[in-house]
Amino acid sequence: IKPKRSVQNTIDSTVKNNSFKLKVRDNEVNLSLSLNKKEKVILETLGRTNQLTTRDIESMLINKFGEAGMVDGMMKRLNRKLVKSGELKLDISSAGEIIVYKLIR
Repeated sequence: IKPKRSVQNTIDSTVKNNSFKLKVRDNEVNLSLSLNKKEKVILETLGRTNQLTTRDIESMLINKFGEAGMVDGMMKRLNRKLVKSGELKLDISSAGEIIVYKLIR
């Protein structure tokens, strides 16, 4: 019995650039952060419109993905990511039971 020859596996590591181009009211912004599918859809929609409410986001995510999740927590996490990038941030304001989100530079 002879031992099996071992072949060293080489690992090819490449770093992907996590850039996301967003058009905000006719201005293009390059964000260098990693976003999930829901966050990308929310940012694209916020870039086209002036504001979204919690109910708007819930219905949009249910129509697109079949689930919404915890919108308030998702939006706070997205705001932290945007603030770290330094390009944009979310203005989160409350109007009674409804929470309103706006993109600001």
